Amino acid sequence: MVNITNGKMVPSAGGVLIMSESGKVLGAVGVSGASADEDEYCAWDGIKKSNISVNTIPVDHQCKTKTD
Repeated sequence: MVNITNGKMVPSAGGVLIMSESGKVLGAVGVSGASADEDEYCAWDGIKKSNISVNTIPVDHQCKTKTD
């Protein structure tokens, strides 16, 4: 990705897609600074706590160090 975009985009773990109920991608939330699992959890938890009616990918968090 870095080479394809001439350094303008770098893929990294810690992001969560925001999807409409019909499956259309609406956006995403990305977090960086801790482990990939913890970053993903923070993004996922923020979306869930916003109380907006959307789906996420991943549907549930996979973080082993953080529990609800």
